Amino acid sequence: MEEESVRRIRRQYKDVRRHVVQLIIDSKEDMRRLEHRLLDLGTCTNTETVSETQVSPRIEQCITDAWRGKNVFVMVSKIGPYKVFFFDLYSTSPGLELESEVINAFIYLEIQKFNIRSAEQAFYIDSFEMRKIWRGHLTMLKQPIDFSSDEESVNNLRKHIAVTLLQDSDDLTRLCSFCGEESGDTAWISCLSCLRRYHRSCVQPSSLDTFVCAACKD
Repeated sequence: MEEESVRRIRRQYKDVRRHVVQLIIDSKEDMRRLEHRLLDLGTCTNTETVSETQVSPRIEQCITDAWRGKNVFVMVSKIGPYKVFFFDLYSTSPGLELESEVINAFIYLEIQKFNIRSAEQAFYIDSFEMRKIWRGHLTMLKQPIDFSSDEESVNNLRKHIAVTLLQDSDDLTRLCSFCGEESGDTAWISCLSCLRRYHRSCVQPSSLDTFVCAACKD
């Protein structure tokens, strides 16, 4: 009886091992396709120069405020499932570590754009893998994604990321700028200065007639 159990376990082990080997083979093939997609994607935008004429004054002011230290809890963009607040935008300023939400939202947008214009589709890589790539630790990729690493190019890329997130945002007009949701409290209040809308329960204003949101306070 014990010998039969040992044989059964050995057979199960062999079956599992064959299955794992096949998964590895399939994964390598998927990664080869992914490498080509990412290499194409990586050369599309990261060397672009952000022209002042391409950026609206509203977006320029929003980035300027964030880079000067306005890191309040006010939503400025929504990209699919990702909500970008002032403090996320603040992380795009030179010298700071990018927030995961910023990285994920930007890559999400770039892949969408690539897939629209390309017959072959790119895959999504999360921020943890991208962080390894940016630090030069190539894990899943067999070839590097080339980008200029001098200070001016890096800062320009940061500006490009910030502009892209604001320009390509989903419609925010029906969303609360604090929680990023439409559902919830049915009582709304708008900022007297910027007209952003908030659930009253999210901001708990002291006055309904003179409410100014955190983004507009000095």
